[in-house]
Amino acid sequence: MLYGCLPLLKGWMYQYVEKTGVLNIGEEKLLDRVEAPGWFLAAAMYMDGSLDAKYVRIHVEMDGPDKAYPIDFSAYGMKVFNLTQPLNYGAFLTRYDDTEKVYAGAISPSQPMPFSKRFDIKLIAPTAPVEETTAPPINFKVGYTLAKIVDEALFRRSLLELLWPTRMLERGLS
Repeated sequence: MLYGCLPLLKGWMYQYVEKTGVLNIGEEKLLDRVEAPGWFLAAAMYMDGSLDAKYVRIHVEMDGPDKAYPIDFSAYGMKVFNLTQPLNYGAFLTRYDDTEKVYAGAISPSQPMPFSKRFDIKLIAPTAPVEETTAPPINFKVGYTLAKIVDEALFRRSLLELLWPTRMLERGLS
């Protein structure tokens, strides 16, 4: 509900981040840590260069009311469960090509997922080669979008003005 009011509020921004690089077998790479409240909107990943790229897991973790909430998937895992269509919640496969060694997937929740303090996104490669014998490096491209609160005081003030406009004016708190 609150997400739908964002265009009327102040102190927030959309943030699109794109990361590219190389991942090696046995490597875990933190792509980003956001320490602010906001909403997770979507993420997508593209991997190529190795048959083992399909086993790389993209791991998103957000703080929840009681504990961190993880979303974790790999192209191989999505293929096994035939997750090839967008879901209300979760990841789905957009490309799986062993001939070209290209794998892609996305997370696009039907409702933006809120977090209050922290959002992490990382890649986790298999600890050892699975299908390749020489373990070539894996090329990756990951993009994600957040709606992030950048000024909490301004955001709260504008929210109060939206919810109780006459009350705020009477108190002179605008």
